[in-house]
Amino acid sequence: ASSYLIFKQVIPATSVENCVRANFTGANDINLIISKASVLDVYSIVKAKTENGYSLRLDLTEVLSGNIESIGVVRLMNAKVDSLLLSFKDAKMSLIEYQPEYHTLRVVSLHYYEEERKREGQDHHSSLPLIRIDDQQKCAAMMISDHKLAVLPFRRDSMLLLSDAQSVNYKASRKVLESFIIDFRQLDIRNVKDYVFLSGYHEPTLLVLYEPQLTHTGRLAKKRDTCVIK
Repeated sequence: ASSYLIFKQVIPATSVENCVRANFTGANDINLIISKASVLDVYSIVKAKTENGYSLRLDLTEVLSGNIESIGVVRLMNAKVDSLLLSFKDAKMSLIEYQPEYHTLRVVSLHYYEEERKREGQDHHSSLPLIRIDDQQKCAAMMISDHKLAVLPFRRDSMLLLSDAQSVNYKASRKVLESFIIDFRQLDIRNVKDYVFLSGYHEPTLLVLYEPQLTHTGRLAKKRDTCVIK
């Protein structure tokens, strides 16, 4: 008999928590991708004899090893289709793509920042691991704690200033570069509530909403309008 050390999921999740549009299964395919807890569903929008002329066709369902907190869509260098960037609890992030020959998902890269999160000295963080992607698709970002941001750069050109030919060939094949951490406290920013990449800038530029002095419902008479943008 099978044993379940932690829990056994009896009924699959049905509540939709995330939803994105992408050209995921093919260059000419328009996909609607939704997540329900640990379930990832990929639909195609196809023409049909309906009132609006279109319908949804379920192409793929995958059960992952953790609950999906956020989904981002990115087009990697020289790619004809989109890839998905998924975030999970405990500061984890996965970049996946569709494999048409096997009709399944393939993991391009895995990124985890649990050790960096533990250095904060607390188990609970109010910031969710929300993924934001630069409009020019130069990088993606994810909050890993209330004060720290993980940035994942994407390669946008194949030019490398390296002397070793083997290293050039190896690194040019990498579409995802090494990630790095931004500590907002060094910029006098604390208790980040949300953030977004701004459009129209040559380099990725962030707008951050944060709360330097915390308040709560019982103190609104004394302290209110505490959030700041920077």
